[in-house]
Amino acid sequence: MWNKPDGNSSSYRVQWSDGNVTKSDKVTETNITITDLTAGVQYDINVTAVAGDGSTEGQSTTVSQYTKPEVVRNLSVTEITTSSISVMWNKPDGNSSSYRVHWSDGNVPKSDKVNQRQINITDLTAGVHYDINVTAVAGDGSTEGQSTTVSRYTKPEVVRNLSVTEITTSSISVMWNKPEGNSSSYRVQWSDGNVPKSENVTETNITITDLTAGVQYGINVTAVAGDGSTEGESATVSRYT
Repeated sequence: MWNKPDGNSSSYRVQWSDGNVTKSDKVTETNITITDLTAGVQYDINVTAVAGDGSTEGQSTTVSQYTKPEVVRNLSVTEITTSSISVMWNKPDGNSSSYRVHWSDGNVPKSDKVNQRQINITDLTAGVHYDINVTAVAGDGSTEGQSTTVSRYTKPEVVRNLSVTEITTSSISVMWNKPEGNSSSYRVQWSDGNVPKSENVTETNITITDLTAGVQYGINVTAVAGDGSTEGESATVSRYT
């Protein structure tokens, strides 16, 4: 939009170009919406006041602006550890110059700007849920499109101090300390070398029953994140009933 010039004018010639193809339109209002542009591209827009004969023109005034980039495509998580999440994506339709990556555990937001279509986000806390937003940025370094988001938990750390507290002819009791960082539950798996069994618990102890007397059992305890599926490394103890 613009304000009418001092003196008189009858209409305005609006011309725009992406550096290759130039187009124009004539309007009588002091505003225009230019459509059918390409995302993430810089356009130079000239506006010239035209006198009542429809041909006598004054000097042009110019503004330059990038269109917003489109949304990045196929954002996905490629690797998760206890302290990092790696993501990748495909470039959006149209043009873009860089990408702003924003991540948060719900409390402290952080961000980084990258030129490549992937990033390994480090220094995260184990067993925590992170929202990761990726936004394409135009060539001016500030015009941004809409974000796309992926959410994941980091892997929990290993449970600490796994130990056997009691053994009978048919049961083994174990206990442990919660891991560093966060976790929501624990998967306990035990096997006599033939048939593995497992159970999920929220406490830091379990009594495994219905065992066979005089048999060696391997017992694994694994911390599980809040999504119920992201697991860390297991801690293991072996004992005979």
